[in-house]
Amino acid sequence: MENGREPEDRQDANPPDMPPQITLDTAKSFKPLEVSESGLWRKSLTRIQERFHEASQGGKIACVLTQSIVPEWPKRHETPEPPEIFGMKSVGCYGGPSREPEQLFLRHEEGKPAEICKLGDLLQREWQLRILDNTHKLKLGNAIFEPMVAESALHDASGNAITYSDGQPVGIDAGCSRNLRIFIEDLQKPSLRDSYMGIARDAGKCLYGVPTHVSRFVWHDWQAGFWEIGSEQLWLNAIFEIAWRNVLGTPLTARKFTWNGSTRIPVDVVPGMSSRADNYSSSMARITNSSHWYSVIDDLFNASIVAIDLLFAIADDEIDNAGCQKVQDGCSSMNSCEFVSVRESASCRVV
Repeated sequence: MENGREPEDRQDANPPDMPPQITLDTAKSFKPLEVSESGLWRKSLTRIQERFHEASQGGKIACVLTQSIVPEWPKRHETPEPPEIFGMKSVGCYGGPSREPEQLFLRHEEGKPAEICKLGDLLQREWQLRILDNTHKLKLGNAIFEPMVAESALHDASGNAITYSDGQPVGIDAGCSRNLRIFIEDLQKPSLRDSYMGIARDAGKCLYGVPTHVSRFVWHDWQAGFWEIGSEQLWLNAIFEIAWRNVLGTPLTARKFTWNGSTRIPVDVVPGMSSRADNYSSSMARITNSSHWYSVIDDLFNASIVAIDLLFAIADDEIDNAGCQKVQDGCSSMNSCEFVSVRESASCRVV
């Protein structure tokens, strides 16, 4: 089992058992575009910002976020610690948003151009992705869904290429999972982590009450939503999401790196690589022989203080997507393929 998941089931070439009525949209606990704005979020974050500033006098605390593709292959190997945390000690591990891999289809409907889509949890069975073979198609209403063939094969957690019965690679939108590690300089001060996480817990709760356009900015790669995580983890991940936008004129910036042996490679310099959270592609794994990338924030207290200022600026329309630096400054252009989610309930049959 890899990251709490069974290896992908690639051997079942027969169509999965379909109930007569199915819901094609996977329910998520947190949907950024459906937040309920609270009139108190700004006042609450102002107080929390002051608490972050007071607690920062006790020392420095850092965080390393690692994101892996699912299924994870190649297997993660020992890599050097990021130079930003040299000499610091790990004192805690947390999680973040995740996505399950989904098979890709071409949707055909009379009078409309074909479009790439995913079918939510239709092919998910107990955390396993069950592949519909390309000898079959799905019919939903007036639409026909044809299994896509990929340019190259994704591998399951055992290293086996995920292919159709005829050997062609299955079109799959890879999933992802996150791990966050907290570091401090002095193990004699474990209370520093507890202090930060306590404040972060309150800050994360405020994210449920921000205006919709603020939530859209923060979670621009996760607008379909994700399973609920603890509010302190929500805050930690939000800081990274904001930092990766590399907003001009602020000190809160971060880059994504991967390792090729002992060589550190910025993710955004890999040809054809997008920085979208769900798009750590199999080609990236081939180029770097790695299944994951990482990012570092070396001062969480200061990052949290600046992040709150940025949330206020976004709310006041002082910052929009145009305020983000482009690829040369560490944030890749969003030029990857857009997927269509099928979000209806209807009878579905294999044809």
